[in-house]
Order: sequence, then structure tokens, then C-alpha cells
Amino acid sequence: MWWGRYAKRMKRQIFIQEGTSRRKDRQTLENFYYETIYTALQEDNLRDTTFLTLKQLKTKIVRLYHEPHHHPFLDNDDQNKMEVEEASLHHVLKRHKRQECCMVNNIYDDGNIQTTPMNILRTFTMFMKKKYDTIQVDSDRVNRMLQRTNKHIPQEANDALDAPITMDELHIAVKQGKNTKHPATMG
Repeated sequence: MWWGRYAKRMKRQIFIQEGTSRRKDRQTLENFYYETIYTALQEDNLRDTTFLTLKQLKTKIVRLYHEPHHHPFLDNDDQNKMEVEEASLHHVLKRHKRQECCMVNNIYDDGNIQTTPMNILRTFTMFMKKKYDTIQVDSDRVNRMLQRTNKHIPQEANDALDAPITMDELHIAVKQGKNTKHPATMG
């Protein structure tokens, strides 16, 4: 009995250590790629080979983000699985744990506990109907608000917004960032 608990704890520690090691290696490699990009962009004379190198580094970064998410689709039937997909014991246990924690067994609705799947579904449906139902709006107030807004922007601002981004502006924007930092996926 104690042996099972000990073995389970040791397996968990091994998985955690392996994941931590892989994350650190991926982060170090990613920082190296971004630092190389920043260094290349800060050079005064850019050659055609520089742009090719930048594109290759971008591809490596994209591949770095793609690889951790490349795992077998565990919920597929046997006929839909690819030949190389084999779920390990870790994947099967993870799928089972994910299914258990995602299952909704009861839900509170105005102080009442709903436990049957039909009542849970009905409560969820009513909540979504209330949330996304149309909102009654006074059209006179909307018109007054629209009349008070500035409908035209100055011509100089419009010209600045329509102007294309130059390479100098791009270099200035990239050089403003820190050497060890990279833009996030959101911007």
C-alpha cells in the first residue's frame, strides 16, 4: 500500500522534472533566436542573406511553439488514428483525469442545486439566453450621443494613418525593445 503511493509520487516527480527541463531548454533556445534576430536587425548594412536568415529564425521559433502541442489525438477512434500515434500510459491517464475534472455533476441555480443532466443543460441554456438576449436601448439617447461625437478627423491625422510603415520606423520600433525580450503572441 505504501509502495503504491511512493511509486505514484516518484512518477509524478519524474514527469515534473522532465517537463521543467524541457521548458527551460525551449526558453533558452527561444531567447537565443530572438537575441540573434535583434542583433541582425541592429546592423547598419542589411544584406539579402540577412533577410533569409531572419526568415529561417522565424521558422525555427514557429516550430519551437508548434512541437509541444504535437501530441496524439487520444479521443480518436482506432480507425481515425494515424499509424504513428500510440498513446502511452501517461497519455491515457492524463485523458482520463481530464475527462473526470471536466465533467459537470451539479450546478447551483438561484440557490437550488441541479444534479440531473437535463436540468443542468436547461440551466445553462437559460443562462446563455439571458446573457446574449437583445438589450432594449432608447434610440433618442443613442442619437444624442452620436451627435456629440466628432465625425471627422483632421486631414494630417488621416494622412499619417494611411501612410505605409517604413523600414526605418520598423528598425526604430525593434531597437526600442530590450535585447532579452521578445514580443508575445498577442502583439
